[in-house]
Amino acid sequence: MKRSITVLIVVAVAIVTFLFLRRSNEKIFVSKEQPTIEMTNANVPNPQSVVFATPVSSNIQNAEDINATSVPVQIVGKTPQQVIAEKNSESQDFYGEVIDQSKRPVSDVDVSGTLIIETDNGFTSESYATKTGLDGSFEFTGLHGTDLNVKIKKEGYVMGERGEGYHAPAGGKSSPNNRALFVMWKLHGAEPLTGSSIDVKIPHDGTPVTFEIATGQQSPNGDFRVTLSQYPLQIKKGWERFDWSVKVDILNGGLVEENDPYPYWAPTNGYQPSFEFSESTNAVKWLGGLQKNFYIETARGQYGIMQFKIFPGRSPTGLEVNFTINPSGSQNLEPMPERQSP
Repeated sequence: MKRSITVLIVVAVAIVTFLFLRRSNEKIFVSKEQPTIEMTNANVPNPQSVVFATPVSSNIQNAEDINATSVPVQIVGKTPQQVIAEKNSESQDFYGEVIDQSKRPVSDVDVSGTLIIETDNGFTSESYATKTGLDGSFEFTGLHGTDLNVKIKKEGYVMGERGEGYHAPAGGKSSPNNRALFVMWKLHGAEPLTGSSIDVKIPHDGTPVTFEIATGQQSPNGDFRVTLSQYPLQIKKGWERFDWSVKVDILNGGLVEENDPYPYWAPTNGYQPSFEFSESTNAVKWLGGLQKNFYIETARGQYGIMQFKIFPGRSPTGLEVNFTINPSGSQNLEPMPERQSP
């Protein structure tokens, strides 16, 4: 009997101990839950606490680590005014030199500079002026803005309005020893010039076609001849490539390619009786037409300029040519000055 009572007491103690230990483990488990952050909406009447669970990375060991990672990162950007101010602070120092077609310095040239400045509402400008010295040089210094536009002008000289005659300095930035170069044309005085033009369709099967330079009219006894060959003769689609070639002849005269910023004076040598051009379908950059300018010397010993354009493909082919000739035999090809409206 006593043994039975003892066993019951032992079992009871074991059960109580088990329940006590289980209760303790539950408390420990609860204490390991994720921390929370409490936020209050102060704009709502009778504000209530809103709790958001914030997961913590497993590599954070203590409260100091948690605080260090919760600091927000601030990205500081430039305001529009600061960006504009930086652009306007750029130096626009400019160094230039002016020469004529014979590479001689041109002094006393009027030089204007327009400084561009950016604003909140767009752009504004400031004007500056100077003149070239005896060596043809000039400069603008101490200017700051987004850009500087420079123009030159002198009576008796011509400067191309589309940038003809301008040579940028090496590297694009001018300096006292690396100046931008402006080539002006010193006028000799315009002489009377004559002109003619051709705007016709010609065959592209290798048949030569001859014209008169003086009139632009087709004539078997003319002094200008064009021969165009194409294969295949019939082009089915406008974008289709084809082989073609053209030969241009100045009969009893000659021609030389013109690449001058100011084509106002014909050379006295270098002329060839003909010019030939061919294009293959295998060309990396295939050309479906040709446009070139030439100085020409006619059979009568007259100098001039020829603007040549041809557009092969469909039959017949379009041909456009413009001639400007000095009938006196002079090399001078300066155009007559345009008359000003009253």
